[in-house]
Amino acid sequence: MKGKDSQPENNPHYPPFRSDRFHCENGQWYFAVRRGPDQGPFASREEAEVALERFLTEQLEVQRQRRERRFGRHPALATRW
Repeated sequence: MKGKDSQPENNPHYPPFRSDRFHCENGQWYFAVRRGPDQGPFASREEAEVALERFLTEQLEVQRQRRERRFGRHPALATRW
């Protein structure tokens, strides 16, 4: 990824520089994920943060279900903390 100094200012062909998972464009908040498009828009950063927590929880659940289908349920993992 190129740094902020290497992007011409106000050039519509360059995406805005971001080093944070959250960013605001035109008053709308988004969060970045590694795979797939940014998620949003949200009315506030706080709403985006809550949505990110929900997104991560859902992704962890999907991974858990995949492991269970592939390897079966492990007795040590039968209870949730």
